[in-house]
Amino acid sequence: MKNNSFDNYKGLTTELTNYMRENENIDEGTINNLNVIFNESFNKVYSVFSTNIFKFFDPIEKKFNNTINRSVMDIQMCVLSKYSIDKIKRNKNKILEDFKRAFSTEEFRESLKIHTNNIEAIRKRFSVMDNLLEKIMGK
Repeated sequence: MKNNSFDNYKGLTTELTNYMRENENIDEGTINNLNVIFNESFNKVYSVFSTNIFKFFDPIEKKFNNTINRSVMDIQMCVLSKYSIDKIKRNKNKILEDFKRAFSTEEFRESLKIHTNNIEAIRKRFSVMDNLLEKIMGK
């Protein structure tokens, strides 16, 4: 899925298979760069969600579930990676509260439960998270 576009998205399994084929022989510098990007993204998400990282929020019980959700991980890692760690830390309380609030809509919750091959569900969850962060952080 190049350029963060869902226009030609073929599903997670296909995307990962294609990525692995295209990158069978990547050099150590690229591997190190990807490692840095992953760790920076993880640290950004952890700075907001701490022990609730990658977890589904239950708006009725007003608490995070105990299990990690891959769709939540996907949107948190991808969308927060666009912002600096300093900006995220300055706005972490607002990000956390607005993220919890997003779970009050059935449509958002369902978009996180639907399989990774459903392009409309993927668009929905990314759209909600992108809009949430843009309102807090600006573009």
